[in-house]
Amino acid sequence: MATLFWGTSAKKSLFYAVVIVGIGFFGYLILRDIGLFRETVILDTDFQSTNLKQVKMVTVLPRDAIPAIKNPEFIAAFDSIGQMRADEHVIGVSINGDHRAYPITVLSVHEIVDDVVGGRPIAVTY
Repeated sequence: MATLFWGTSAKKSLFYAVVIVGIGFFGYLILRDIGLFRETVILDTDFQSTNLKQVKMVTVLPRDAIPAIKNPEFIAAFDSIGQMRADEHVIGVSINGDHRAYPITVLSVHEIVDDVVGGRPIAVTY
C-alpha cells in the first residue's frame, strides 16, 4: 500500500486532503463574511477643496476582528537567537527594572498587547 502523507495509507491521505481543502474553503467563506476580503475603495480626493462630509469611509475589518494579546509569554534574549532576525525591530519597555521587548512582527498581526511591566499595567500598540 502506498504511503503519501507522513507514512499514512492512501485512504487516510485522501481523507486528510479532503479535510484540508474543506477547512480552507470554509475558512475563506467565514473570512469573506466578516469582511476580510472586502474591496477597499481608495478615493482620489483633493482635501483642499473637498467637503470631508462627502468622503465615503470604507471599513475593511469588523470590530474586534484582530484579537489583542492578553497574557504574553516571554523568553530570555539568549533563547530568541534563531527565532528572531538580528535586525528585527522591537518596541522596548522598561519600568521599575522590568524590561520587555515586543517584536514589531507580532504587533503587526495583533496590533495591541495588554501586559504588566514593573507592576504597572500597560498597553503596547503599533
